[in-house]
Order: sequence, then structure tokens, then C-alpha cells
Amino acid sequence: MKNLLSLLLLLFLFNACHKDSKIEKTLYKKGGKWEIVNFSQYQWMQNTSFIKPEFHCTHCGAIEFKKDGSGTMTLTSSDGQKQLIFFKYKYQSNLLAIETNEGNQTYEITWNYSGTDIELNQTIPSVGYVAKIRCKRSK
Repeated sequence: MKNLLSLLLLLFLFNACHKDSKIEKTLYKKGGKWEIVNFSQYQWMQNTSFIKPEFHCTHCGAIEFKKDGSGTMTLTSSDGQKQLIFFKYKYQSNLLAIETNEGNQTYEITWNYSGTDIELNQTIPSVGYVAKIRCKRSK
């Protein structure tokens, strides 16, 4: 009985890791380039419902995921200035961990069924911060 439970646990862990690996491959397959359709950052005051938009743009950049776990994000501001951010990433259990020179960030990731759209959401309640990045696979 103990051997059977161990085998079932091992199969469950293998299946979970395999699923994470398959989803992570979706990020970098077909060139790994994703257009940023919408990017919003919000800040809210503690103990109030006031939400102040800090940053918002549409069709303002791209994210590229590479097979080796690295990537780049390019953001273009309304005045045409570009910001290039290099990162390392890891996907596990619907969370995308991104490490940049400025620190680590974790996003909850939502996929559409066909794998052509993703939405990255980050909420940090202790500082009243929300970020939402909606992307479409580049052709």
C-alpha cells in the first residue's frame, strides 16, 4: 500500500512538472514574441477606494521570451522614448516569476484557450500596487 501511494505521488508530481514545462514552452515557441496590447499600473491609497492610474499605454511595446529562460521587454512611451528591460523567467503553477536588475516580480498568468493571448497580473496589497499586462502573440 505504501509503495502504491508513493507511486501515485510520483506520477502526480511528474504530471504537474510536465504541464508547467509545456505551458512554459508556449511562452517561447513561434519566436517567443508577444505584443503588449495594454499595459496598466495603478496605485491606491491605503484604507480608501481611491485608485490612481500611474501608467497606461496601448500597443506600446513587446515582450520576448527565449528558450533559455531569459527575455526582454521593450516599452515605448507616448513621447517615443524606449525602455529596454532584460529579465530571467520561470513559470510554475500559473505564476510567472520574472527577475530583473531591479528585483523579482511574480505575475499570475491567464491564457486564452488557443495560447495566442496572455494576461499578466501583479498585485502587491501591502503597498497598494496593481499591474496588468495584456499581450497577443506576434505574427
